[in-house]
Amino acid sequence: MTLSPKLQVLLMQEGQLDAEVLFNDFLVILDALIGIPEVLTFQINTPPASPVNGDIHVVGTVPTGAWVGQANKFAIYYSGWVFIPMFTVIIYDATANLYKKWDFETAAWTTALI
Repeated sequence: MTLSPKLQVLLMQEGQLDAEVLFNDFLVILDALIGIPEVLTFQINTPPASPVNGDIHVVGTVPTGAWVGQANKFAIYYSGWVFIPMFTVIIYDATANLYKKWDFETAAWTTALI
């Protein structure tokens, strides 16, 4: 039995349904981004060496390694990297101890007042 890292949602087992990989990816994304996501690193370009399932990062503008081509996206780790385009969202930047908001219209981060 495999559970998602944050909400402990039961994931489907291989062979349970033909679309289990797509469905599980959806659940991992939902699990990571529901509520106010806690981002471990903010706008970095190099993936961490030892990510843990459930880790969330905001990729910088000039990504390297496994993050090449994924600038300004959420990088969620769950047995591999999953990338989500930015959308209007409030996050908690654990490194800076600040809440931040992505404004889709201006394509920029601002400090969010909560």
